[in-house]
Amino acid sequence: MPPELLLLSKEEIAQKFLGAQQNYLEAKFEVEHLKEKLEWFRRQLLGTKSERFIPSDENQLTLFELQATAEKEAEETTQTISYDRTAI
Repeated sequence: MPPELLLLSKEEIAQKFLGAQQNYLEAKFEVEHLKEKLEWFRRQLLGTKSERFIPSDENQLTLFELQATAEKEAEETTQTISYDRTAI
């Protein structure tokens, strides 16, 4: 038993015990709540649905980005050369 508890009365020890018990129950409730939330998110992400949202990878291009990139590369490979003639 910790030495600081030896100096307390039975009522003070009982109050400390009840406070610790209350903290334990609150923490246990929060853990259960977070477990339920985690399971809900798992069902949303991995569950079977007709439509589901899957976060996309930032590095993965979409179809439209691929098309824009291909057009940009085509523009970069085509050069327009023009000359100015000076009169002699």
